Amino acid sequence: MICIFCTKNFAVYSGDDLLTYPMMCMGAKGVISVTANAYPNLVSTMCDCILKRDYSNSIRIHNHLYNLNVGLFLDVNPICIKYYMNLIGRGVGKTRLPLVEPTKKIKTKLERLKNEYEN
Repeated sequence: MICIFCTKNFAVYSGDDLLTYPMMCMGAKGVISVTANAYPNLVSTMCDCILKRDYSNSIRIHNHLYNLNVGLFLDVNPICIKYYMNLIGRGVGKTRLPLVEPTKKIKTKLERLKNEYEN
């Protein structure tokens, strides 16, 4: 595989959870992930599978995480991930100013996602 992103002295990492799968399939080396705060094993396994060229398992995990990846970016980072982490019982405290809590609409969506991913 030819890596279009990386050279001997330079590697590219995805900074967007939604783009991790396609970028790594094209040669990126990993991700700086928001979603991994909540589900580190899933994100790590997906990345390991891609690096091993196990695309069937990696795309399955990518597809599984898709709705969560979208949901965690319904507002400016880290607003949604902090709210979500508190929802799943990993107390990370409240969002500090100048950021504020997510809107009621976003909270409802994140609560639905919690039910989807924690069950």
